Amino acid sequence: MTQGAAHGAPTGVRLPTGVPATATALHLGDHMETRRTVRALTRGVALTICCGALLVTAVALTWYGPGKDGPRVLVRTPSGVVCGKPGRTEDGVLLVRTDTGEVAVRLARAEAVTAVDDCPGAAPP
Repeated sequence: MTQGAAHGAPTGVRLPTGVPATATALHLGDHMETRRTVRALTRGVALTICCGALLVTAVALTWYGPGKDGPRVLVRTPSGVVCGKPGRTEDGVLLVRTDTGEVAVRLARAEAVTAVDDCPGAAPP
Protein backbone atom coordinates (compact mmCIF):
# COMPACT_ATOMS: atom_id res chain seq x y z
CA MET A 1 0.00 0.00 0.00
CA THR A 2 1.28 3.48 -0.75
CA GLN A 3 0.70 6.83 0.80
CA GLY A 4 -0.46 9.38 -1.83
CA ALA A 5 1.75 12.23 -3.02
CA ALA A 6 -0.85 14.72 -1.77
CA HIS A 7 0.35 13.91 1.75
CA GLY A 8 4.09 14.22 1.03
CA ALA A 9 6.52 11.97 -0.80
CA PRO A 10 5.14 8.49 -1.53
CA THR A 11 6.47 5.88 0.90
CA GLY A 12 6.04 2.14 1.23
CA VAL A 13 4.01 0.81 4.15
CA ARG A 14 4.72 -2.67 5.62
CA LEU A 15 1.91 -5.20 5.63
CA PRO A 16 1.11 -6.79 8.97
CA THR A 17 2.38 -10.35 9.51
CA GLY A 18 0.11 -13.24 8.60
CA VAL A 19 -1.14 -11.71 5.32
CA PRO A 20 -1.87 -14.27 2.53
CA ALA A 21 0.70 -14.77 -0.29
CA THR A 22 -1.46 -13.07 -2.92
CA ALA A 23 -1.64 -9.93 -0.79
CA THR A 24 2.15 -10.06 -0.33
CA ALA A 25 2.60 -10.25 -4.13
CA LEU A 26 0.29 -7.26 -4.53
CA HIS A 27 2.26 -5.43 -1.86
CA LEU A 28 5.53 -6.17 -3.66
CA GLY A 29 4.09 -4.76 -6.90
CA ASP A 30 2.88 -1.67 -5.06
CA HIS A 31 6.28 -1.32 -3.40
CA MET A 32 8.11 -1.44 -6.75
CA GLU A 33 5.67 1.08 -8.23
CA THR A 34 6.18 3.35 -5.23
CA ARG A 35 9.96 3.26 -5.67
CA ARG A 36 9.64 4.12 -9.38
CA THR A 37 7.24 6.94 -8.53
CA VAL A 38 9.57 8.37 -5.87
CA ARG A 39 12.49 8.26 -8.33
CA ALA A 40 10.43 9.93 -11.06
CA LEU A 41 9.20 12.65 -8.71
CA THR A 42 12.70 13.29 -7.37
CA ARG A 43 14.06 13.51 -10.92
CA GLY A 44 11.19 15.82 -11.89
CA VAL A 45 11.86 18.16 -8.96
CA ALA A 46 15.59 18.27 -9.79
CA LEU A 47 14.93 18.97 -13.47
CA THR A 48 12.39 21.68 -12.61
CA ILE A 49 14.97 23.41 -10.42
CA CYS A 50 17.56 23.12 -13.24
CA CYS A 51 15.10 24.62 -15.74
CA GLY A 52 14.39 27.50 -13.37
CA ALA A 53 18.12 28.15 -12.93
CA LEU A 54 18.66 28.08 -16.71
CA LEU A 55 15.75 30.48 -17.22
CA VAL A 56 17.16 32.92 -14.65
CA THR A 57 20.60 32.67 -16.31
CA ALA A 58 19.14 33.30 -19.78
CA VAL A 59 17.18 36.33 -18.59
CA ALA A 60 20.24 37.70 -16.77
CA LEU A 61 22.44 37.30 -19.85
CA THR A 62 19.98 39.00 -22.17
CA TRP A 63 19.01 41.71 -19.71
CA TYR A 64 22.43 42.59 -18.34
CA GLY A 65 24.61 41.44 -21.25
CA PRO A 66 26.63 43.79 -23.42
CA GLY A 67 24.59 46.36 -25.27
CA LYS A 68 24.31 46.25 -29.02
CA ASP A 69 25.72 49.20 -30.92
CA GLY A 70 23.03 51.16 -32.66
CA PRO A 71 22.91 51.90 -36.38
CA ARG A 72 25.51 54.14 -37.99
CA VAL A 73 25.16 56.41 -41.02
CA LEU A 74 27.80 57.73 -43.37
CA VAL A 75 26.86 61.05 -44.96
CA ARG A 76 28.89 62.39 -47.90
CA THR A 77 28.71 66.12 -48.50
CA PRO A 78 30.79 68.45 -50.71
CA SER A 79 32.64 69.57 -47.57
CA GLY A 80 33.53 66.03 -46.38
CA VAL A 81 32.27 62.84 -44.80
CA VAL A 82 30.39 62.59 -41.50
CA CYS A 83 29.90 59.20 -39.84
CA GLY A 84 28.19 58.33 -36.58
CA LYS A 85 24.93 57.48 -34.87
CA PRO A 86 21.92 59.19 -36.42
CA GLY A 87 20.04 61.53 -34.13
CA ARG A 88 16.94 63.55 -34.81
CA THR A 89 16.04 65.34 -38.01
CA GLU A 90 14.45 68.74 -38.06
CA ASP A 91 13.88 71.20 -40.92
CA GLY A 92 16.05 69.17 -43.31
CA VAL A 93 18.95 68.90 -40.86
CA LEU A 94 20.21 65.53 -39.63
CA LEU A 95 21.99 65.49 -36.29
CA VAL A 96 24.80 62.89 -36.31
CA ARG A 97 26.54 61.90 -33.06
CA THR A 98 30.23 61.27 -33.78
CA ASP A 99 33.15 60.41 -31.50
CA THR A 100 34.06 64.11 -31.39
CA GLY A 101 30.55 65.42 -30.74
CA GLU A 102 27.31 66.18 -32.55
CA VAL A 103 27.42 67.38 -36.14
CA ALA A 104 24.48 68.96 -37.98
CA VAL A 105 24.30 67.98 -41.66
CA ARG A 106 21.96 69.65 -44.16
CA LEU A 107 20.31 66.81 -46.05
CA ALA A 108 19.76 69.04 -49.10
CA ARG A 109 23.57 69.23 -49.46
CA ALA A 110 24.14 65.50 -48.86
CA GLU A 111 25.44 63.61 -51.88
CA ALA A 112 24.87 60.19 -50.27
CA VAL A 113 23.49 58.80 -47.01
CA THR A 114 24.51 55.19 -46.36
CA ALA A 115 23.89 52.81 -43.46
CA VAL A 116 27.16 51.23 -42.28
CA ASP A 117 28.17 48.72 -39.59
CA ASP A 118 31.25 50.68 -38.52
CA CYS A 119 32.52 54.11 -39.38
CA PRO A 120 35.69 54.11 -41.51
CA GLY A 121 38.76 54.94 -39.47
CA ALA A 122 36.98 54.25 -36.16
CA ALA A 123 38.95 52.24 -33.65
CA PRO A 124 37.37 48.86 -32.82
CA PRO A 125 35.95 48.63 -29.30
